[in-house]
Amino acid sequence: MVDRVTSDAFARSFGQRTGQLAWLLGAGTSASAGVPTGVDMIADFKTRLFCDHMNLSRQEVDISDPIWEQRVLSHFDGARGFPPQGDPGEYAVAFEAAYPDARDRRSYIDNAVTKGIPSFGHRVLAGLISSGQIHCLFTTNFDDLIKRATVITDDLLPPEKRSHLTVSALDSIERGERCISEGDWPLLVKLHGDYQSEHLKNTAQELQVQDERLRRVFVQVLTRFGLVVAGYSGRDDSVMDALDEVVAIEGAMPSGLWWVSRPNEQLLPRVQELLQRAGESGIEVRIVDSENFDELAGDIERQVSMEVPLLEHIREVQPRPIIQPVTLPRVRAATFPALRCSALEVLELPREAREIVLSGPLSTREARKLVKEAEVWATVASRGRTLVAFGADRDLE
Repeated sequence: MVDRVTSDAFARSFGQRTGQLAWLLGAGTSASAGVPTGVDMIADFKTRLFCDHMNLSRQEVDISDPIWEQRVLSHFDGARGFPPQGDPGEYAVAFEAAYPDARDRRSYIDNAVTKGIPSFGHRVLAGLISSGQIHCLFTTNFDDLIKRATVITDDLLPPEKRSHLTVSALDSIERGERCISEGDWPLLVKLHGDYQSEHLKNTAQELQVQDERLRRVFVQVLTRFGLVVAGYSGRDDSVMDALDEVVAIEGAMPSGLWWVSRPNEQLLPRVQELLQRAGESGIEVRIVDSENFDELAGDIERQVSMEVPLLEHIREVQPRPIIQPVTLPRVRAATFPALRCSALEVLELPREAREIVLSGPLSTREARKLVKEAEVWATVASRGRTLVAFGADRDLE
């Protein structure tokens, strides 16, 4: 059984091990930056294919509506050449089915990642890189958010203190090899390629075998450093095979293996097996409970020291606490009579709904916006070119 620790407990350990831990970052670390996650993209791929199968316009299907979501996902759940929902190979199968041509996949990734803006978590990570507290990072993401954030934090420091992050991808592997051999840190390695690269790994065949030279870089780094895994589910065999190789090396990950996960989240069986084997081989292994990457970054930022310009830059976008202390009002008031309207008994629910035929497709979100703008009492849900609605006929018209 692998022990679980809180995010702030990990942050305290990180504060004592700065410079000793490498990072492996997955799609979850870019979610708050506006980059779609693997789950988001799977839903989009399946929606596009569903529309083709059902001869529907893409505009007619609102995947954010639970009714449409259930219809789309069940259409492909273990059927039509797709694995069961949640299967590790689901992303690769869906991507290749939606876009068989590699050029189209590159274009899709390009459009997706260029929408992102470095988040609070990216600023913290960049501050740690620029201040020399993180030496090496690996990512399965295609975006350039870490690089962009680090350019900014570097510029906040005097020239002699700047880190000058080196980026190594599938078309620039020799950069990573040189950094490893010369100890030239910091280094960011993009395991599946850069969105501007001609070489991207997306489909099942592409993800099956990691580039051998890049894998050597990954393995060599983890014989020197511990590893923090954040925002990564462990769905692609290429990276998990490399991690399996690392835990079999005596003395690997000397500062431990820390796998960040949402509280009570069930890790994939292969991840659980990896952590178990790592612990049995003598590696310090912990599962870190954290709701999201920004929360983890906030806990770390409170436990480390950085130059004032870096801290000011980070705290510009620091999320405000959800719960804040307030001073309760203390004024004289009459104790009686008291009027309380905190609950109303529901006596009856509507038993019939109206079906409204439209001249063109309208999503649930668009329909509800029209209802709100018209300032009428109604509840509506879209079925493409028809609406199902509760409300007065005059109001609905």
